[in-house]
Amino acid sequence: MRPDPKKDEHVREALCLGLYSVTDEGDIVSHYQGKTKTLKQSVMTDGYCRVGIAIDGKVVYVKAHRVVALAKIPNPDDKPLVNHKDGIKANNHPDNLEWVTKLENADHAVKAGLYNNRVGEDCHWSKLSQADVNAIRSVYGAGGISQDALAARYGVRQGTISYIVRNINWKPEGLKLAA
Repeated sequence: MRPDPKKDEHVREALCLGLYSVTDEGDIVSHYQGKTKTLKQSVMTDGYCRVGIAIDGKVVYVKAHRVVALAKIPNPDDKPLVNHKDGIKANNHPDNLEWVTKLENADHAVKAGLYNNRVGEDCHWSKLSQADVNAIRSVYGAGGISQDALAARYGVRQGTISYIVRNINWKPEGLKLAA
């Protein structure tokens, strides 16, 4: 997900105003009306933790690891993303976070085994099986049936059929991408 510069600016302002701080352990602390309180971090469905940061009554929900990184980790190269070195999204300790580029983040995910590279019918949102794809290619290749008709038969969009018959999606065994 792309970082939101407006949210980052909101967080920086809150930190600069002394409304919030980040401990050496990665906890986010509110200093609202002179009372110190460690904020509860909610775990989102994607596994990341988030907190609500308020300035002048306006609350912005941000990912906790970005708050910790903005407060505790220098970013001299102005890298856009924050990576969890251990791959555990809820571990927001500053020692576990680093600023990275999109490419560095993707490389880390692959090397750490965090990248889900399921393809074909192993992909959880796939509507077709390999047998369906083989039948689509065979029937369409023989002629006499349109992509629209095949799409209706298999419950997918015409564009999906087009990608299949042109070997863009569901590449045949000999055309698999290199890992």
